[in-house]
Amino acid sequence: MKLSSTKLIWILSLSVLPAFYSYSFVIHDSKNNLDCEFSVNQYGFAQTEEAAPKGSGLCWRKKIVDEADRYVRENKLRHVQPKSNFDIAVDMASVCNLGVDGHATGDYYGAAKKYLDVISKYSGHSEAITKLRRAYDYGRLNAKTPRDCTNYVMGR
Repeated sequence: MKLSSTKLIWILSLSVLPAFYSYSFVIHDSKNNLDCEFSVNQYGFAQTEEAAPKGSGLCWRKKIVDEADRYVRENKLRHVQPKSNFDIAVDMASVCNLGVDGHATGDYYGAAKKYLDVISKYSGHSEAITKLRRAYDYGRLNAKTPRDCTNYVMGR
C-alpha cells in the first residue's frame, strides 16, 4: 500500500499527540446498571461529574469511588490547571516575535520549531492554540518590529 504525502503528514502529526489526554472517564456500576462519569480534582482524586440523583448518592458509594481512584492511580491521571489569560498573552507576544525573527533572519525552520515548543504547553486547549497561531502568523507575515507584536497582543 502506497501512502500519499498528505496521509503521511497526517499520520506523523497524530503521532506527536499525547496518547492519553482526557478530562473525564466513566466507571460502570453493575449493581444499579448505570455509568458514573468522573474527573480528577486538583488534589489528585476522582470526583464525580454527575448531577443528582446519581451524583448525590449512587456514584458516591464507597465501592464506585474506590474503583475510580484506582483507575486514576493505574492510568497516572492528574489534574491539569488551565493557563491564565496573562500566560496566553505573554506567549502570544513571544510567538509573534518568533515570527518576526524567522522572517528577518530567514531561519523559518528554527522559528517554527520554537513556536511548536510554545504551543505544546497548550495541548487540548484549542482556543489558546488558535490565538497563538494567529499571533505567529501576524508576526511572520505583517509585523516589522517587536513593537508591532506588542501592539497586536494589546489590541492597539
